[in-house]
Amino acid sequence: MKSYQKRARVMQIANALKKSGWNFGDAQRRGWKVVRCICEMKKDEVVVRFFTEGETEIPQQRTATLSPAFFSYTASTTAKPKKENPLQVKYYDTFKNGFRSFNVARFVSYKSQPLPF
Repeated sequence: MKSYQKRARVMQIANALKKSGWNFGDAQRRGWKVVRCICEMKKDEVVVRFFTEGETEIPQQRTATLSPAFFSYTASTTAKPKKENPLQVKYYDTFKNGFRSFNVARFVSYKSQPLPF
């Protein structure tokens, strides 16, 4: 992802969070964290931590990726493209073998997987 694309994505996330009641500075900080996580997911597997809806004590932990080296997928040509929600991040869960998503407002942290030698 190029730097101007990163900034644009951060601002989309920040504006959407601001509309839902966040302080703009906190929204930008969260946006940068999420964009860095997305960039890491495009390279390799990443452990992502986030709260699910209704849970406030223990965050969920998922192994996520956006790298095509870990899955094969061809998009449907007949389906209409959906309007993308900037608050939802789509990823491929390598343990569940399927696509999942999480809400940016519930994002906690991410950690890159160490490469096995």
